[in-house]
Amino acid sequence: MITMELPKVTVIIATYNSMHVLPRVLNAIDNQSYPKEKITVMLVDGGSTDETIDYGYERGCSIISNPRTELRHAKFLVL
Repeated sequence: MITMELPKVTVIIATYNSMHVLPRVLNAIDNQSYPKEKITVMLVDGGSTDETIDYGYERGCSIISNPRTELRHAKFLVL
């Protein structure tokens, strides 16, 4: 029998003042059956002024600041 090791995955979430939904989103990711040690969560934040960034850090997310604040621009961010 061939066993494959599961790949590491990164979940990228575009955020901007997202505290009203971020806890639910991160809890949903935590509740997946995929191994937790294989999941990285990255927030691409467009300049939040609420607790989004602090909460993301508390939950172990990587945070990238996006100077273009519209959510649609998060997918175009080049690192």
